[in-house]
Amino acid sequence: MTEIGAPRMRKEDARFLRGQGSFTDDFVEVGQCTVAMVRSAHASGRCTALDTEAARNAPGVIAVLTGADYRADGLGPLVCTSLPPALVTHRPNLGDFMPIAGERIRCVGDILAVVIAETAQDARDAAELVSYEVAEDRPVVTIDDALQGVAQVVPGLDNIAFTAEAGDRAATDAAFAAAAHVAEADVTVPRLLACAMEPRAIRARYSPADSRFHLITSTQSPHRLKQALASLFGRSEADFHVIAPDVGGGFGSKGNLSPEEVLLCWAAEKIRRPLSWCPLRSEAFIADFHGRDMRGRARLALDADRRVTAAEFDIAYNMGFAVGPSGGVSPLLCMRMVQGVYDIPVAHSRVTGVLSNLRPTTSYRGAGRPEATLMIESAMDEAARRIGEDTLEFRRRHLVPAGRMPYRTALLDTYDSGDYPALLARAETLFDWAGFDARRAEAAGRGKLLGRGLATYVEVCGVFSERMEIAVEATGNVRVTAGTSSHGQGHETVFAQMVADWLGVAVEDVTLVQGDTDRVHFGRGTWGSRSIAIGGSALRRAADALIGRATRLAALYLKVDPGAVRFDAGLFSAETTNDTLSLKDLARMSYSRADTPMEIGLGLEGVGYFDAKPQNYPSGCHMAEVEIDPQTGFTEIRRFLCVDDVGTVINPLLLDGQVHGGFAQAMGEVFKEEAIHDAAGQLLTSSFMDYGLPKAQEVPRIETLFQGTPTDTNPLGAKGGAEVGIVGGVSALKLALRDALAPLGISDIPMPATPARLWALIDAAQSTDPPA
Repeated sequence: MTEIGAPRMRKEDARFLRGQGSFTDDFVEVGQCTVAMVRSAHASGRCTALDTEAARNAPGVIAVLTGADYRADGLGPLVCTSLPPALVTHRPNLGDFMPIAGERIRCVGDILAVVIAETAQDARDAAELVSYEVAEDRPVVTIDDALQGVAQVVPGLDNIAFTAEAGDRAATDAAFAAAAHVAEADVTVPRLLACAMEPRAIRARYSPADSRFHLITSTQSPHRLKQALASLFGRSEADFHVIAPDVGGGFGSKGNLSPEEVLLCWAAEKIRRPLSWCPLRSEAFIADFHGRDMRGRARLALDADRRVTAAEFDIAYNMGFAVGPSGGVSPLLCMRMVQGVYDIPVAHSRVTGVLSNLRPTTSYRGAGRPEATLMIESAMDEAARRIGEDTLEFRRRHLVPAGRMPYRTALLDTYDSGDYPALLARAETLFDWAGFDARRAEAAGRGKLLGRGLATYVEVCGVFSERMEIAVEATGNVRVTAGTSSHGQGHETVFAQMVADWLGVAVEDVTLVQGDTDRVHFGRGTWGSRSIAIGGSALRRAADALIGRATRLAALYLKVDPGAVRFDAGLFSAETTNDTLSLKDLARMSYSRADTPMEIGLGLEGVGYFDAKPQNYPSGCHMAEVEIDPQTGFTEIRRFLCVDDVGTVINPLLLDGQVHGGFAQAMGEVFKEEAIHDAAGQLLTSSFMDYGLPKAQEVPRIETLFQGTPTDTNPLGAKGGAEVGIVGGVSALKLALRDALAPLGISDIPMPATPARLWALIDAAQSTDPPA
């Protein structure tokens, strides 16, 4: 059976379904105590008094640590590592990201003290006894607050964290000056909470015997944490051991070092006891990195032939009180990818990151690409409406032709491969785009408003390099040691499928080692849809290296020249002998025979590296049909179709699950999710009673089709696929809503489009006299 391309069920699910997973909060050490964080209830101001005496004397309390203690130990801030100087044109103020506050209070939830006690209840009770006083300042909450300078997040500095630009401003301005038509679209994407199934639990221990920190944490990137901790503490990387066990989701919020990971390591060394921290969901909402919080304006210039001649994009992101380690990812990717799949001769994009007194943001699933797609697709829709052309036909005229690949955009990227017109045509046929008018009329007969939306998108995936190892043990088991780190993607299954095909072994005989910096020499973790295209390509090279080594061993034992050895279906043979040797045979002989030359060495293994230069660019076309009840504002998704190009598909079942998961998050973003803060910077959506997530029964059946154009950027021909559901899904759903409400003259639909908001818009439109 060929494993690559087979829809195999996940190997790891059996233990999860039996409740036998090993998550961070499952680890308990002898002498382990618990941490509770004392967090500010104010968004901005000076902490004029902090009294920890009552807490220190409370039952079970071991220690109470403050920002003054942290600074006295000479420790510093979390550092932004995601703003390449070559792209940034203005970078005066990235904020102050100390893990624990000093005198300045920077947001609601800012840590003021770390309470360590014998039990979780003792720690929480003692945390309630810490008192503090704050001389409050006016907080900066919104992008407008920041740009208008209602207050300064960092005293003495403006609130512009950075700006970056791409494209040709002068040529773009000239094209707009000569335009026959100009179309404009404004986009606002609310602040989101990642809401991973498993909160960011942490276990930390300091070992005096070898002066090492041992951290078990729910992270997407163990080695990244190890490097960041070593830099912050000013110690060798060898002093830090980071383990990511089973991880229950991440979506970017667990992609980099967090304040709590720093503080638990620091505290563990001071008290010489193992420490644990696992937030309640209400604490996680104010403690986790947030996502999105963006607004933008897209403008298109059209000539007399109704052809887009230029595009201009102005984008702003609310970064929170500091630009976090990965804070620059979403703004810069949005700036790069906002041209989309269209052949636009000249363009200019500009992004501004502003500081506010909110929690810092990070890359949330899709990281800038859903925002970019929403901007260009909204503008293309508006342009088509302005000139009276069917929105699909208008897009078709502007798609980059397949024959132009690789295609250099007017911004920064060169798309590797793809057939955008074919994707659109396939979706058009399967969706029955031409039959929409009849469906709309039928819905109107039932008193409902039916709308359709489409999004043709391209995104960028596969960043940096990766390292993978394969070893065949003397027993015949094949061990993959992965630099990637799964947090729900199914790596145990998909990597086993790949190795099984390449080495001719059984999937069941392949085991995966990951997420442990003492067992994995190096790895960059899992984020940005990189594990298959980049990690898998490194795995392919590791397999090739192992086969090359095994061929030399087989030649030695078969007594033939290495060039005469053939490898097929896991067996090595030569025409001059009837003997065959399996990988298991060779591994056993390598370890046991005394005549193996030292230049070949012991064991049977291979190491592979792969660098993502250039990157890969998945694309697709998503179509949605939504029906709105004008009496209630309730929206039903009647149909959703995805036609995606992710290159070579390793396991379509797992990929289908990734697309469905991304679509569910797109649903949440469009219809339910918003982290709402009041003017004082208080998070009003502080629990699942207030913050809406799609329920399982609300997620409709969606149709997925993979129509791949293999890429030559990696040996697998694979492109990233884990985020396509949200990259295209948000725009298709949002534009379907707009189309449904267009007959009422409604064009400005805020997200999330809750029933209450839609009902209010409809009621206002129906209460207004039509124009004379």
